[in-house]
This record gives sequence, C-alpha cells and structure tokens, in this order.
Amino acid sequence: MSEDETILSSVSARSAIHPPQEFKQDPVPNTIAQIVGSAMEKAGVVTRDSDHFHTLYDRDQAKRLLKEIGDKRRNGENANGLFQELKDRGRINESYLCQGQVDVAMGELGVQSSQYVIMEPPNHLRDPKYKDCPIVCIPGISNSLAGFEALVKELVYEGRTVIAIAQPESTNGVVTEAFAQATESKANLGPHIDFFDEAVRLALKQRMDSVYASEVASQLVRFDLLGHSTGCAIIAGLLGRELFQAATHNAILISPAGVTEQTIKEFDGATVPELLTFVKNRSRLSAFNRDNSPQTPVKARVTESVKKTIIHPLDDLYTGANLANGHQILVLSGNEDQIVKSRQARKRVMGLNPKLKWVSMPSAAHAEALVNPDRVVGLINEHLED
Repeated sequence: MSEDETILSSVSARSAIHPPQEFKQDPVPNTIAQIVGSAMEKAGVVTRDSDHFHTLYDRDQAKRLLKEIGDKRRNGENANGLFQELKDRGRINESYLCQGQVDVAMGELGVQSSQYVIMEPPNHLRDPKYKDCPIVCIPGISNSLAGFEALVKELVYEGRTVIAIAQPESTNGVVTEAFAQATESKANLGPHIDFFDEAVRLALKQRMDSVYASEVASQLVRFDLLGHSTGCAIIAGLLGRELFQAATHNAILISPAGVTEQTIKEFDGATVPELLTFVKNRSRLSAFNRDNSPQTPVKARVTESVKKTIIHPLDDLYTGANLANGHQILVLSGNEDQIVKSRQARKRVMGLNPKLKWVSMPSAAHAEALVNPDRVVGLINEHLED
C-alpha cells in the first residue's frame, strides 16, 4: 500500500452509486396500525404526510410508546421524553425508506448491483464519539436490506450513522452469469469480498462528500464494520486487506457463518428452529418490503454456491482478519445458534486468531440481531473499544 493510497482513492471509473430518492408508500392496511396512526395524529406527534410506520417492528414500537405515554398521563407524569422518542423513531423509519443503488464494475465479471441506504441520527441523538465514524453493515446470505431493518434502525436510534449494503444476489440486486460462475468455481467468497470492497468505498465516498468538503473527505475516513452470518465472513475477508485494516476502527461479527464443518442436510435442518424464531417474533420483523424484482435462476445459483461455501470452515478468512489500530474484533454469538453450531465453534474460532473476542449471548439463536436488535446493540455498546 503506497503512502498516498486511501480507502477512497482507487474506486473503479466504471462503478457508480445512485443516490437515494425519497420513497413514500401508503401504510400497509392493518387495523392496529390505523388505530396507532390515528392516535399519534390526534396527539400531534405525526401528520398524514409523515406517517410512515410501514413495518410491524415500527408499529410494535409505536404501540409500546403510546401505552407508556397513556400510563404516564394517567399518573400525572411528564411524557415529553416518550413523545420525543416516538417522533425520532418515525423520522428514522422515513430515512430507511430512502434507498439507493450501487453498481460495482468487476472487470470480466461485469457489473453487479445492490441496494444501499445511508441513515443519519437526529442531531440530539448523535453519539459524539462516533460523529465521524459511520458503521457499515453487511447482511447474511442473499439478504436484502429488509432483513437488517430493525437492527440498523436501532443503531441509528443509539446515535450511529449507518451505511447498509444488500447482497448483490438479493431480490433487488443484479448479478451476471460470469459472477455466478465465479462463485461456483471459488470456494472462498472471493467474488463477494471483491464486490463489497468496492461497494463500501462507493457508499463511504457518497456519505463523506455529502457531509464534508471533498478535498478533506479522504483524510476523515474512519468507520466500523458490522456483519451478520455470511456478512461476517465477507468482513473477515475485507479485514485481510491492508486498506480496510488501516481504515476500520472496530469490527463486529454477529452469528458468523463459515466457522464449523457441516453437511447441507445439517445446515438445512438447523434453519427450521430459526424459522420458528421468526414466527415467534414476527411483530419485530419487516412487513414493508421494497423487494419487488423476481428471483432469477442466476441469483439462485449464487445463493446455492454461497451456501455450499459457508458450511465449511473459512479459516483463511478469519485467520487473516486484523485491525491496524490493535483493537480486537468483536464476535457475538447466540449459545443456541444451531446454524453456526456456536458451542463447538467458540473454541476453534478463538484458536484461529487472537484478535477475535468471542462474547456469547445466552438464550439466543442465529437471528438474535434481527429479532432482538435492542439487546444486541446494547452488547455492542458494552464491548466496543473506543
């Protein structure tokens, strides 16, 4: 790495990022949602034009807050703080709906695309420690932004700037035949790591140029990386590259994939209890979903290739992961995670790389970050290094 080279200095001229445009859609018809929306409007919290509680997660939060507001008022207590939280969560939800597209030129593999979103916290919530340190989030296998929705919103509510980038083979993404062939011939997630290498740079540059003068942006780049499941293995691959080692402040790996040996049958069997976790926590999941493009045979092949890759230990990726500032890489894993097989994985992962700090989450499965984001964000804040 040359002295003049930075994380933003070598983006391909053929790659491009398309800034998000404000997106509005009528709320999903739902009796409870209508009652909540009406109550909020009467309370002066939202207007018809700003009422964007599209997701079950947001409606769940709104119902909780309205109940607490009612309880406080009946007891003659001040509810201004709860009203403010209601407003803040509404604004954060609106910013989540402003999604753009990133196009990554990958030479002979062609151009792959996916959705991204950049979310800034309200100024009064912004954590001053992370003012110039966004957190870049990469989801699991073939996931769009919808799977990460509750987690990224909770991170923003806790004062973080969030950049989330979907997998290119997700429903609104675009992958080429050459990309699919590359994933089938390389059992190390190399094509995905190369895609996110460029996509992260593009999204960071978009955010930096919109906040700072472009001539100083490259001097200010510092960020955290957060991955879930397959996203963890991709981040481990990025942290084997000097530019990312130098620019990444902290890294968080949640329910990391590719850490144990298993068969396809074992992997598929482990997804059954995870689906039950989603069913039990359906009020915290996304009801609003911008994924409207059909799954294609090419995307399906990429998904299958990734699955065949992550059922084997990706030791080369996790062994090479490092942060130049000496910080440890935080690994959060539910002790009931049957996909990762966390009980067996902990010992061997800790033996791979002394930089990996393993923190177990009691009574948590693979999808803990997606269904209990407030708990996971609390653990991140507790264990992250300054």
